Amino acid sequence: MIEAIENSAYAVWVRESPSFWAYTWILSLHAMGLAIIVGINSMVALRLLGFVPDIPVNRLRNLFPWMYLGFTVNAFSGLSLLAANATTTCTTGCSS
Repeated sequence: MIEAIENSAYAVWVRESPSFWAYTWILSLHAMGLAIIVGINSMVALRLLGFVPDIPVNRLRNLFPWMYLGFTVNAFSGLSLLAANATTTCTTGCSS
């Protein structure tokens, strides 16, 4: 099943395409999604720990849709990167 995923048309395109929109762009999206999640989560955590008491906690709820967006970008780009190298990743990384 892992080999079928890796040999799918989409995974082959991500892995072997010379286009900028393939592996490079997906990897960049993955990094940006992670930066969004970590940045917003750090802001919320620092506020809850009391480092910025002037910001009301309720105002931080407005940032949660952005954090969900970052997670969604991370999930889709991460699955794309996993599909591109499924046999290598799952035989070495998933078994540990």
